[in-house]
Amino acid sequence: MVSKTPYHQRPRLIGERLGNHFGDVDPDAKRVWALIVQLSVLFREKNNPKLKSEGIALSRGEIIILTALRLEGRPHELRQTDITERVQMSSGGVTNTCSALTSRGLIERTRDDFDSRVTLYRLTPDGVTLIDRVIPLIHDTEKALLACLSPEETARLCDYLERITQNF
Repeated sequence: MVSKTPYHQRPRLIGERLGNHFGDVDPDAKRVWALIVQLSVLFREKNNPKLKSEGIALSRGEIIILTALRLEGRPHELRQTDITERVQMSSGGVTNTCSALTSRGLIERTRDDFDSRVTLYRLTPDGVTLIDRVIPLIHDTEKALLACLSPEETARLCDYLERITQNF
């Protein structure tokens, strides 16, 4: 039974069972996917209480967009189309998330001086302050996640994940 299997072993079991029931399912491919999904869930489960304890209420999408803007040099501004491309969200998702961030005073929405069809989003000072608090908190979880690996293993893992990403 999956529910009695230790959490870290469940992706292997899922892969094996699906491989047994469906002849064309590669158990290792299914295991890799299940591990990636599981890590994403675990990461959120570790970060959400930490952020909440700091009085920070941001969605994953909001954090990603604030980070993308923060990574830009001053004035921490991007065109909406650039945000969409960088964060790999749909245009509608970016619009909705940016609207929520705008209503909270974390970003500003303006039009390009040269082309009024272009929407620009810029971090406000409050947005900079908030994302500057969030990034170190999230990085602590990232470091804890990789603490079981040596620097060489971490580098190899990154290489493997980049190859998988490039394959798509």
